[in-house]
Amino acid sequence: MTRSPRGFTVIEMLLVLGLVVMIYALVGTTTVQVGQYSRRGSEAARVRLELIRAADQLRWQLRGMYVPPGDSRSGNQGDQDSGPQEDPGTEGEEADTPAQLGQPELLPLKGNRTGEEGQDVVRFLTVRPARGEGVVEVGYRILKELPEGSEEEEQQQPEGPFLAYREFPYPDKEGLHEVQDHEEAPWRVLSADVESLEFEYSIDGVVWQREWESSDAPRNVRVKMQGRQADLKLSFVVSPGVAAPRW
Repeated sequence: MTRSPRGFTVIEMLLVLGLVVMIYALVGTTTVQVGQYSRRGSEAARVRLELIRAADQLRWQLRGMYVPPGDSRSGNQGDQDSGPQEDPGTEGEEADTPAQLGQPELLPLKGNRTGEEGQDVVRFLTVRPARGEGVVEVGYRILKELPEGSEEEEQQQPEGPFLAYREFPYPDKEGLHEVQDHEEAPWRVLSADVESLEFEYSIDGVVWQREWESSDAPRNVRVKMQGRQADLKLSFVVSPGVAAPRW
């Protein structure tokens, strides 16, 4: 007497269906996690690249800093003559300084703190503009938002804080401009991925100070930048006006 084959019971079918659902959920979760890790890695790499690009421009312009004639370092610039030129008719006489001639003294660099950590401001003259050529005044600072009414502010407003940059096409005979926004050279977003910027200045490489408003150019400038991710930090030292190997 033969026995007819028994079919799956409802309980067995439910168990199989449950196992299939569990396997599908496990595979799906793993795929999502791998995708998230991949996106995070790509985002970190992108932010790191933005940080390096911004630092490279700042370092490149500091190395080409222009020191006005009469400064003790005007003859020690990488893109300037190796020494001061003497007037044949004034041998043995000291050249008049701008102050002695009743003219404003042009500072090659001015660096200030704003009262908030990671939001220092620097303005300086350089022979390496981001656009065009010649001696220009550039500035770097951290902003939480663009000035109201600016062209970029009307188009898109990145989430601050971010690194801002401005460039005047030529030096002002009255000296470096104030930090406030100027219609001639408004602050623009250089990198939305840099949220902290700090400077230190030194005349001898031993004693450092957080601000600089001396008529002499600093011999060393230490820059600290930080990206939006806490582990993305960059620190380097520049000798303004003196050629140095790329880092």
